[in-house]
Amino acid sequence: MPKEIPKIEEVPKRETEYTENGLWRKISEKNEKGQLIYERKREFKNPFEPKEGEIKYDYEKRLTYDEESNLVKEEGKSFDHENAWRKEFEWEERKLAKETGEITGGPNQGHKWTKGFHYDENGNMVLEEGEILEQGKNPDKPPKGHSWRTKHLYENGKWIGEIGKSTNGSKEGKVWTKGKVSEEDIKNL
Repeated sequence: MPKEIPKIEEVPKRETEYTENGLWRKISEKNEKGQLIYERKREFKNPFEPKEGEIKYDYEKRLTYDEESNLVKEEGKSFDHENAWRKEFEWEERKLAKETGEITGGPNQGHKWTKGFHYDENGNMVLEEGEILEQGKNPDKPPKGHSWRTKHLYENGKWIGEIGKSTNGSKEGKVWTKGKVSEEDIKNL
């Protein structure tokens, strides 16, 4: 079972979202600056007729910010897969520059990764480059050294899709897409 996440002493604002039939879907807590500091979220297998016990996913996370209000740490755990994780974030010029993460408990324990982010002149994150640092306990997870590149696409400043490609490792050359992606976008990755 994942290790317990430390409790927050003061919670200035707590909100709960419910399904139409009264089951809670999301609980969030915000600090005095309005920043999310805790979230417990669950999605039901059938979103149109949610039932207790029929959960697609269920997780909680706690967030920590620096004095400039940048997110610097996320710790969480999933109740459906019994994994726990920790992510740390580095910022440059008020933009997320790097994420380093680790699965700290559960069947995927020991899986570690890092991601770097690049932005266009409008401040849109246009490129993500990542690498697996450790495979961890689960042999189905990508191995150490696996890397990828994901290009994010925008139209009139609004995100419309992404295209990614494995750049090293056992799945080298594998391409995936999400959202609105053209054949030209795939060629230009």
